[in-house]
Amino acid sequence: MRVKESGIAGPASAKVTPAPAGSPSTGEAVLNKLKFEDLRIGPELGKGSQGKVRIVQHRGTLEKFAMKYLIFEGNDIESQRMALQAELRQVEALKDANVVSSYEAFFRDGKLFILLEYMDCGTMKDIMRNHPEGIEEPKLAFIAREIMKGLRYLHESKVVHRDLKPANVLCNSKGEVKISDFGVAKQFQTDATMFTLSSQGSVAYMSPERIHSEPYSYSCDIWSVGVTIAELALGEYPFGGKKSVYDLCQVITASPVQILWDRSSRTFSPELKDFVTKCLNPIASRPSASQLLEHPFLQSAKNAVVEEIGRYFHTQLEVKLDDMKEKKTEQ
Repeated sequence: MRVKESGIAGPASAKVTPAPAGSPSTGEAVLNKLKFEDLRIGPELGKGSQGKVRIVQHRGTLEKFAMKYLIFEGNDIESQRMALQAELRQVEALKDANVVSSYEAFFRDGKLFILLEYMDCGTMKDIMRNHPEGIEEPKLAFIAREIMKGLRYLHESKVVHRDLKPANVLCNSKGEVKISDFGVAKQFQTDATMFTLSSQGSVAYMSPERIHSEPYSYSCDIWSVGVTIAELALGEYPFGGKKSVYDLCQVITASPVQILWDRSSRTFSPELKDFVTKCLNPIASRPSASQLLEHPFLQSAKNAVVEEIGRYFHTQLEVKLDDMKEKKTEQ
């Protein structure tokens, strides 16, 4: 079973109240930071292939969170629970300004509930819906830089994400950009074993070496960033319209891969095109996150005004908690 948003411990600034030792709870907390009963369940924020996300509020502190929940499948639920608990604790130490924080996870009524940092402007897919013509380059350079900063941290922590795409990059009205959804992420244990063959993730954003079932490592995330930034610039997936999985794999594994920049009426800078091209280099010449942070396109974001970025991100997704009604979690 794949698990999205594996529980990452919340930062010290999070206004959460730890549950007293031995306190009763009908939801089993994994990290022992919060009680399920202290959360007010609000409206649905979105849904994916593996679960739904609702906004919740802590009754005591009024802190807002996003709660994602997944249903256990199959007969061996206890083994699934144990594996998930081990995974949640494995990534607990990951804390970075460009990575979405997880505060707690609960096992309850055959479901896994994961309490996440609430990002009030949603995902880059949401931003694209509000800007279908594509995101303007100064903002895009800032987004790319923040994603790459998050990747540098993950890779230095021996974590490969494996599912970077617009839907897994979140933002808020403060102008923050954060990587989310660690359900198929892999953490390497030693420097000697930094390649894997697992095929988990979204095919449309997979690198050629993954499509070919060849060994891959951190650089597969760099490829995914290139596809993501091209998509945000164009306002649509950069390798053309609807294709069969076979045809899509043929396009991705073509050498060199072609981004259809001329499909847009907009003009794109050489710096943006070069950044995307470098991300989509063959594995042997694909730069690292640290190297790409020195790229002129990302360097152009150094004078970005974060408050302006936040206003640009602002969408209609923010939920007014004053209008929230008490709701029971769906069974």
